[in-house]
Amino acid sequence: MNQSPEDRTPLTIVHTRAAGTLIEGTRPGDGVLDIVRRHGFMLFRSESRIGIRRSTGRTAKLAKINGAVEALRAAGFTVTVDISADDPVRIVHTRARGTHLLGASSGDGVWNVARDHGFYASRHSGIFVPRSAGAPNKPLITDAARALREAGFAVTLDIEE
Repeated sequence: MNQSPEDRTPLTIVHTRAAGTLIEGTRPGDGVLDIVRRHGFMLFRSESRIGIRRSTGRTAKLAKINGAVEALRAAGFTVTVDISADDPVRIVHTRARGTHLLGASSGDGVWNVARDHGFYASRHSGIFVPRSAGAPNKPLITDAARALREAGFAVTLDIEE
């Protein structure tokens, strides 16, 4: 059932750590699922909702969300995005472990920004700055925090001097 743009309900892509990424405002047969499926979204049959699998407890996957927004708008939908900053990304530095990024995974937008500021990803160590144990590299940490904030992420710093 294709609807005219006037009959379409506005959509909101919402991300919270508790619920993950979901699309609000969809109705069966409105064509939304066909459009967003190629951007990593799927139908959760048990909830009758469209969202990104395994997004609960993680930061928003901005590349997937932005791709879906562009495709939906190109198809004539009105779309807004609401990403909760209730759990900020944390840059933590301790003398023993060095500098780590908490609240992010290597598959989300946080990683894309952090990588440009000297961070690396490891299956065992998470996202970190290599050879950073000891005194904190304050310019690197503040530059990374600034870049993450400019990209729309809430950031907190926890630096052990």
